[in-house]
Amino acid sequence: MTSIEERVQEIAEWPLEQKLAAFTTLQTEVWQQQARAEQLPPPGDWHIWYLMGGRGGGKSRTGAETISAWEGQNPPGEYAIIAPTFADGRDTCVEAPGAGILAVLGPRVAAGGWNRSLGEIHLRSGSKIYVDGADDGALRIQGKNLRGAWCDEVGLWKLWDKAWNESLIFAVRHSPARIVATGTPKMGHGLVRQLVEDPQVVISRMKTSDNVGNLHPHAVAELYSRYGSTRLGKQELEGEWIAAIEGDALKRSWWRYYSPSLLKAGRNGRPELGNGEIKFQWVIVSADTPMKDKQASDNVAIQVWGVDKANRYLLDAENRQMSYDQAKRAVKEKCKWARRNWLCQFRCLIENAGYGPDLALELKREVPGVETVKANVIGNKGQRALAASGDLETGNCFLPGRQLADGSGPDATSSPALTVALVDECAMFQIDGSHDCHDDQVDAWSQCMNWLRSRQTSPARTWSAFKQKR
Repeated sequence: MTSIEERVQEIAEWPLEQKLAAFTTLQTEVWQQQARAEQLPPPGDWHIWYLMGGRGGGKSRTGAETISAWEGQNPPGEYAIIAPTFADGRDTCVEAPGAGILAVLGPRVAAGGWNRSLGEIHLRSGSKIYVDGADDGALRIQGKNLRGAWCDEVGLWKLWDKAWNESLIFAVRHSPARIVATGTPKMGHGLVRQLVEDPQVVISRMKTSDNVGNLHPHAVAELYSRYGSTRLGKQELEGEWIAAIEGDALKRSWWRYYSPSLLKAGRNGRPELGNGEIKFQWVIVSADTPMKDKQASDNVAIQVWGVDKANRYLLDAENRQMSYDQAKRAVKEKCKWARRNWLCQFRCLIENAGYGPDLALELKREVPGVETVKANVIGNKGQRALAASGDLETGNCFLPGRQLADGSGPDATSSPALTVALVDECAMFQIDGSHDCHDDQVDAWSQCMNWLRSRQTSPARTWSAFKQKR
């Protein structure tokens, strides 16, 4: 019998109050033995500890163990758990098996002490833990007298300024008055930048690979194989804060090209992938509509992409000022063109913003496969482009045309105008929004790539002639 098992058996005979105190001490000792060095609170007199970590690196368990230890080491008081949304706090931070705060606290939670409707945990010691979401500015935390707080996935907080700088900071005012912030350091997010650039914030970093013992090794290996050397991988797997982009955000050299010999002139002179060399599993029409009303005339970007396994081929694109009626006709025409030329699964993606919902509703009456997309689920324009950049950086985005000999971009003399225009716009796009140009084509491209990331395509169907060419 180990020393810990012997102590547990001895503690079982003690009065309840002494049991809980001993359990808390024992729990802290067990965590200190199990945790990696970067999962333990840093030494010194600090107020905010920011734990930047890759996906699956153990961030949630660290946050739960940290706030649990604070509660056990101090007189009864109030604490808070703030997640991107209340549902995230309830499902991930509180109730998640193994890593949630309920699993960590164990018998220290009073009988019936978790009220999931109100988001309150009542402990036998008399302490309370409030759960809130940052999507409304964490207003419920205002007026509380908190001893500490665990802020999860701060890189996904929408109303972060109100939630952090107005609600949270003023509420954490009783000893030990500490905040542990956890999450993947999303590039371009204001709160992440604020924390990283604040010299008084103590920062630790953990990687997905550090926690491979608690993850499926094949899944981790596949993620590193695909994204390990990319900028997106540095953020999502290595937990690295990418402060600035050197050069282009979506680099010219990342694009790949398919030979113009595969193109033939289609209706209205638009290029079509001819001769039956490739059979797509999906053909996607992605439309970026303006935020203005229907009477305004603004740039509308429409792209048609063919999907062959992990590869995406641009088949057609249009980007110009259009009225609402013109945009409707243009999207409808491209949908009919795509469905007529490729007998495969089809979607028309329209952002659920501006007049997009009205446009989608009208098109659904005439075109099958129209779907609205909630772009802000991922974040702002920069964050959506960054999320999509993995497919580009790994060489899976193909444009009609030829590449320059030095690999720096498309050869304008032998590439269609639509290719040159898309590469130029993407090259000028900056994640932080500082670019002084249109970004409609970037939005249409990232909308399509991010939608496809959550779909599993079937094996590509290719003609024998195309196999031989490969």
